[in-house]
Amino acid sequence: MNLTFEPATGFNLILGENGSGKSNLLDAIYHLSLGKTFKPYALTQNINYKTAADFALINSAISNDEQLKELKIIFALQNESERRRLEVDAKPTTKAKFTQHLLVILFAPHNINLIIGTPDIRRAELDDFASLCDYKYAVYIQEYLQVVKNRNRLLKNIAAGEAQVKQLDYWNERLIGLGSYVITKRLLILEELIPEVIRLANTYFGDEFNDVSIHYLSRFTQAEYKKGLSFATLQTTIANYFEQLLITGIDKEINSKQTLYGPHKDDFEFMLEGKDMKLFASRGQQRIVSFLFKLASWTYLAKLKNSKPIILLDDVMSELDSKNRVLLEEIIQSLKTQTFITTTHATDYSEKFSKQFRVLKLS
Repeated sequence: MNLTFEPATGFNLILGENGSGKSNLLDAIYHLSLGKTFKPYALTQNINYKTAADFALINSAISNDEQLKELKIIFALQNESERRRLEVDAKPTTKAKFTQHLLVILFAPHNINLIIGTPDIRRAELDDFASLCDYKYAVYIQEYLQVVKNRNRLLKNIAAGEAQVKQLDYWNERLIGLGSYVITKRLLILEELIPEVIRLANTYFGDEFNDVSIHYLSRFTQAEYKKGLSFATLQTTIANYFEQLLITGIDKEINSKQTLYGPHKDDFEFMLEGKDMKLFASRGQQRIVSFLFKLASWTYLAKLKNSKPIILLDDVMSELDSKNRVLLEEIIQSLKTQTFITTTHATDYSEKFSKQFRVLKLS
């Protein structure tokens, strides 16, 4: 796709047939926020295989509070692997810093995987959101995952008799420090999101979802976790428990040759009336609650940053009945933020709402 587009500050409709590149345009905006794709494909597929080019470029000018910034991502193929260069105002930067400039919340049919998908999908979603909320988290989660890789390599060497258990001390200290921060931040973010999900559910769906809850699943929630604790107190409690797990579980880790304890093993689940929504909720209920979770995320981030995130709606109307289509239009308009909408049919939206669109037709 080779495209230059100056969007409206309000509602932007990207219209086109399947395969015309609608989702790719939203994905380019998503890249500019999080430095990654929202699609489940390999990095090397960012560059159009139909061309002879060995690079691709996403370049944008963003204005926020009268400050103008240039965000750029350069993709290049090197020895059949893809390299990315992230720039802010023509200067190279890290992914953690890059994610602090453009706030985006994506609404898409695959959001239902938050409920029915695998733990790694939910962890990635929460990590991406926490990275937008907190620069320190963005740094720490990347460092933590690298520590896990290095520690796993050392555990394999210990199991093979090529290294000593004592060599784990440094990596254990790093694992505990970074991991306890990650877990604490996740817990406190979810603690804020849950009441917002319930409030939104009551506002738009009555009492059908007023018993929805989100449970963080971790060995570390056994560490006398109580709501209302300060960040420092909770992190210290988790860090102490983390240290004990590493001490008592060392033989298991050596035998399995991998790090068995930490936030990379955690998960969270959605409950409705005390039952796991993955198993006991209808497809419609799962879709609504995943939407409410994303909407609560938007509200939380807007308050935290004092800036309204951009909304990306990727073909969401195709999954909704007429009643919920009307409701979605009402909700999106009430947020009063820049919005990008993809669809194959302009008639998916009401005539009244459509009059507010700037339309980009792709073919």
